[in-house]
Amino acid sequence: MQERLITVTETASEKFPADYVNLTVTACAESKLYGDASDKAEEKALVAVKAVKAVGIDMRASGISVGTLRDGKKITGYRATRLYTAGFYYDSEVLSRCLEAVSSSECEFGVSFSLKDKSAAEKMKKRAVTSARESAQIIASAAGVKLGKLVKAEYTSGSGGRVMYMRASLEGSAYPEPEDISVSETVTCSFEIE
Repeated sequence: MQERLITVTETASEKFPADYVNLTVTACAESKLYGDASDKAEEKALVAVKAVKAVGIDMRASGISVGTLRDGKKITGYRATRLYTAGFYYDSEVLSRCLEAVSSSECEFGVSFSLKDKSAAEKMKKRAVTSARESAQIIASAAGVKLGKLVKAEYTSGSGGRVMYMRASLEGSAYPEPEDISVSETVTCSFEIE
């Protein structure tokens, strides 16, 4: 016998203040020698890393890449890129001090904001399930049947933040302010019909 179900999909979304900063520092250097390019990129990066450390934020090495420079088919040198990252809970004063520190280096840097607090997603899941039950109840009532228990639920979640990249020079009040992060939870709920 086929199950008699009412299946409803609902989405709950809301914007929440960003609470976490991801700081990325990138240093590049070129040289005719592979090792020299790598060493120079590391030296440039360490200036920024030490400056950020003085603010109280630890950065960690996230990668290095070295590519060749060519004149036609002939290798003329190497370009090394060194990447460091740090993450910390958003505090405008700490972020401003970090960006001031990095701007004194020859590095490029990027800032992105995210939402570390998972309670926002939990809130949206609950809201979506409640909304799905209410919609299913309306459908059941309109169909002249009684809504039963929840027998199946699936969900999809999503959130988005904004990434901002900037060169090492900061003019005026160019410090990024985080935009609110959109949190969206979609549930598909199947209820028995009694």
